Amino acid sequence: MAEIEERPGSESPQTADQEWLRNYLNDHAGQVEPGARIAPATKKGPPFALLLAGVIALAVVGGLLVAKSRPGSPQQPKNSTGDLGQGVATDSGVRGHLVTAWQDKTAHYKLKIEPINFPQADDFAHATAGNTQPLVFNVRILNMVGDAICGKHLVLLPPAGGTLPAGADAFKRVLGKSGAVEGLWAEGALPCSSDQYAQFSYWDFTTNFPTVAEQDKMLGKAQPTKPGEKASAVDRAQAVAARAKQRATRKPSSDYVVQGDDHATSFEPGRNVLTVGPGKSFVVLRSVDLQTAAAWADDSALVHYVCDQHAVCSLRRSGSSVVLLARMNN
Repeated sequence: MAEIEERPGSESPQTADQEWLRNYLNDHAGQVEPGARIAPATKKGPPFALLLAGVIALAVVGGLLVAKSRPGSPQQPKNSTGDLGQGVATDSGVRGHLVTAWQDKTAHYKLKIEPINFPQADDFAHATAGNTQPLVFNVRILNMVGDAICGKHLVLLPPAGGTLPAGADAFKRVLGKSGAVEGLWAEGALPCSSDQYAQFSYWDFTTNFPTVAEQDKMLGKAQPTKPGEKASAVDRAQAVAARAKQRATRKPSSDYVVQGDDHATSFEPGRNVLTVGPGKSFVVLRSVDLQTAAAWADDSALVHYVCDQHAVCSLRRSGSSVVLLARMNN
């Protein structure tokens, strides 16, 4: 009869059964009848479903740990579109609208530049159709606290051509039905990482675009005379012609920019309405601005607002670079 090999220090199955039997008889003294068959208790393992769930849980946790520890695999933002709203250069009478999107691991943008209001359209068309020097727009993307996190240089080259600076994108002229330039358009990639894209909040820009006064001069519109000087007959004739042309092309007052300064008086969280002064209320458009709007109302902050003909407004607290985007409610 073959002998079962036992390893040193291990307990044979026979010895274990004998130990179990002694313990059972001791625990049930006087209860076991002579000749009764005693079956050893079997150890029950956990149910199969419980074991399977445990294996799956361990696999998931292990996968997360491996992904977290793997170098060079930062979390990428989901493909999404971000409307960063408007930026305004009041001195030059121009505004821009910037939309961004994260696609194919790259931040993309679309930007349109146009005159702030209709009466400025002729000046804008003249300045962009015949510029002899490159017109440059330096765009900055900012986070919610006003820090610039990335940017882009965009250039409108003269019609005769020119050299585009390294890293810059070129504007295209958008022509209206009359054939005049009614806007500038550019699209391309932004030099921004996925972490920076996740922080996009709003934007602004600086430009060498001619000021409103310079645009008027380019069109030959009469300039105000200095005290004590008399306007020449030519200047007076030009001024009359310019006013007549403006009256002929002027649209209703809704085309004009509305702006002003007043103190924030209240904020309604449910409706997202910020009230400024006694008679102006604005619906805050971005969720990231709601807490800021509430803080302005609590502090009775002095707010400067600028709204276009579509009642889309930029609100800025005095002494702060943070801009809120809102729609005028009245």
